[in-house]
Amino acid sequence: MLSRTRRRKRIQELHAAAAKPRFGSVEDISSNEFIEKVTNSSEKAWVVCLLYKSSHAGCALLGECLAELAKKYHGTRFVKIVSTSCIPNYPDQNLPTLLLYHNRSVVKNLVGLAQFGGQRATPEQVALVLNGYGPVCVSGGGDAAAEATAAQEQVRGLLERMVQQRVREEEDESSDFDD
Repeated sequence: MLSRTRRRKRIQELHAAAAKPRFGSVEDISSNEFIEKVTNSSEKAWVVCLLYKSSHAGCALLGECLAELAKKYHGTRFVKIVSTSCIPNYPDQNLPTLLLYHNRSVVKNLVGLAQFGGQRATPEQVALVLNGYGPVCVSGGGDAAAEATAAQEQVRGLLERMVQQRVREEEDESSDFDD
């Protein structure tokens, strides 16, 4: 009798999990797909949209950060679109730009790399900034414990990257004196 109850509960959990959106990569979209894949999709999941140009170095850096986040946070949809395909005559000086959507509305426009740490932006820094507007980069089903754990992991990852960067910088400095 108990095993049937457990089995039913597990089946319900699996159905609930299957009903949640699963993404896992940064999808390149066209202007014709924007409403469907950004606005409409934001009813069921957070959507992070990168406005970019392939020749822009800051766009490449932010794109790499988003690709890493997309692999980790499958419940959030990450898309990218060429800036001028999305918004005609969009100025290059505003690149990269992130549009954060939820419930069919723009939650925030994030222009440039400065708020992510500039040229030293990391996926963890991007996740921390995005999570400042809601549970964008969390692994759990929206519960507070999962959000707190995700935030701790992001801070830990950020600190690890900072330490690694500092070690590399010190090694580069000391190798300059080896000659």
